[in-house]
Amino acid sequence: MRDARHRPRLLQEAGAGLRPTDLLRVDELERDEPVEPLVARLEDHPHAALSERLEDPVCAVDQRAGLRVALLQGLSDARPPALADRGQGQRLATDIGRHCAPRTHASGLCHARTVELGEALISLVAPLRPGDELAGARLSHASTELGLRLTFERGEGRVHVEVFPDEEGRAHAARSARLRFAYRLGRGHGAVSEAEGKALCEAVAALARENEAQVLAALHERDVEARDGRVREVTGGTLLEPAGPPEAPHYTLSPYVGCLIGCRFCYAQDRVGLARRLRGLPPAPWGSYVDARVDAPERLREELATRPPYPIKLCPIVSDPYHAIEAKLRLTRGCLEVLRDAQPRTVLVLTRARLIERDVDVLEAMPGAHAGFSIPTADDAVRAHFEPRAASIDARLEVLRAMRRRGVRTFAIVQPMLPGPLDALADALAAAVDSASLDVLRGEEDAGALFDAFPDAREEAWQRERLEQLAEALEARGVAIWSSELPPS
Repeated sequence: MRDARHRPRLLQEAGAGLRPTDLLRVDELERDEPVEPLVARLEDHPHAALSERLEDPVCAVDQRAGLRVALLQGLSDARPPALADRGQGQRLATDIGRHCAPRTHASGLCHARTVELGEALISLVAPLRPGDELAGARLSHASTELGLRLTFERGEGRVHVEVFPDEEGRAHAARSARLRFAYRLGRGHGAVSEAEGKALCEAVAALARENEAQVLAALHERDVEARDGRVREVTGGTLLEPAGPPEAPHYTLSPYVGCLIGCRFCYAQDRVGLARRLRGLPPAPWGSYVDARVDAPERLREELATRPPYPIKLCPIVSDPYHAIEAKLRLTRGCLEVLRDAQPRTVLVLTRARLIERDVDVLEAMPGAHAGFSIPTADDAVRAHFEPRAASIDARLEVLRAMRRRGVRTFAIVQPMLPGPLDALADALAAAVDSASLDVLRGEEDAGALFDAFPDAREEAWQRERLEQLAEALEARGVAIWSSELPPS
């Protein structure tokens, strides 16, 4: 990769070939490289057609010269760029859906269809289908949101069987030639013993041994034309993922898989990366790739018609619903519009991006809507250190206050605990949110080097003590604290 200080000159050389609608890649700049000179150059570029200020990462590709230029956050509390309408743009990369031969667009972008991963997971345990029984348990659901998981019900209990590639060091209960299988008992698991869970896991592995060669070959074959694509349009798969214990069920909903904000401490990155490894796709840093589920609003409408009206969470589990590509594709907004027009229910939306303010008109029309931000610190320098692609703390608080004035219930998630003045954080949250949920760091993931600058923050005792102090400060200011899956109504 060329030295960052030369990129403004390289961009100038690209000339008129640069088009902001040619969105493809996000990882051409290292995450820690300064981007202000590049952003300043792009703002003046006659062919960039960018708005005055930038927020989340967006990537422009010059197809003629092969120049890739990442537009990372240059101004922390800026608005996202205005991009071309989705209907005008070319398709970004790969559709996951029904099989068809790869083809190439006039733009030079390859457009191929591939096997949908959820369908592949079911094919792995053929002839078993949802609703069928195996080892005394009924297969109720196949999920690909956080890794590959088959959920079985046995009486009042649940067993989750996780499937992952052969990797050294990861515990497993059963294996096939190329895959490993682990199990865990779900909440309310009194009806299922460890021995029964292990027997079920072994039965799943036995089915997979018969099918894995064909299933994995199909995954690799259908993805070969899109191996280098970092932003892909995909279709198919279940959108509403069942979650929560039997006594408090809800759904998670994500129009995207992969997150362009790319917080290094995010616990989802390993599970989401697992799907790439299964497909034989090249390694890519968290924050540099995303699958956009372009049929999400249509699929959501279909699924709502056949599912119980449980609460729905649009949260950054596998992706932030308002990362940069949403400004162009508007999939999160499309899903919210479907929910607005459907049977009323609780809908929770959580983000780190300012773009959520665009959709206040939809949120205020939903009686059960809750809008929230992750706000782990009041110190924006600390935020910039750990979350360089996310909106500034002031921007997050500003949007929350505006939402609250419009009648939308607001909340904050404080996780992990990061350094910064606690009283200032408590004061800021009390002025902006109705409630808050607090939690500690759940593993450093890829953020070890970042925590080196704040070594106390990686210690569990520091995290716990800070959580208790913040909870006390918020309660003293009248902010409700919740630890369940959903905020108080």
